[in-house]
Amino acid sequence: MRTTLKSYTAIPIEVCKHFKGKDLYLLAGLYINAPYERGAEYMITDTTFEQLAETTGVKVEYIKDSFIPKLKEDGYIKCETRQIGYKKRNTYYLPNPKTNYRIIKAGMFSDSTLTDEEKGVIIGLYCLCVNSTFACGLSDRSIYNYWKMSKNTFKKYRNQLLEKKVLCIAKEAHLALTHVDKPEDYILMYQYIGHISYQDIIASYKSMKNYGVYGFI
Repeated sequence: MRTTLKSYTAIPIEVCKHFKGKDLYLLAGLYINAPYERGAEYMITDTTFEQLAETTGVKVEYIKDSFIPKLKEDGYIKCETRQIGYKKRNTYYLPNPKTNYRIIKAGMFSDSTLTDEEKGVIIGLYCLCVNSTFACGLSDRSIYNYWKMSKNTFKKYRNQLLEKKVLCIAKEAHLALTHVDKPEDYILMYQYIGHISYQDIIASYKSMKNYGVYGFI
């Protein structure tokens, strides 16, 4: 089990405009290690490169040489660097969403069934889902254009997630997770996203027989 400060974290939906793939997964790693304070504008953390690597399993070299420079250049996350003795340390100010957010559970960071890139794609798709569902009704073109990702790269990760059965087409998913008039939607079936998991929704649906249950996700 990898170490995280919290058992889950909220991330703003809009983060997927700024980060994708492995970088989006790393950003979630910063969020899961940032203390939460109700009503605060930011979650603030001075997580080190080594600590973020320990949480996410991503190599320190990538974090230091690729992710952090992109984070600073993008500007969505405020980053302040201070000198501590002979070393420098960053403090990150992460927007603390009051609405329009998604829940990421700590179990994602210990899950060995998905790669870092696949986890980032799952987070990105989750941000594009209809609120309170695991259903994404956008076309492939809309998704990869929104992320500024190449068509082939998106299809590669989409196909990998379909093969691993954490993503499926609505017409192949359990009725509790779908809308009958949208059979081509993508449905996320990954246990480490949402306040209420997709398994819980299915279980509630079955217990209530013919009533679809869409809890707060």
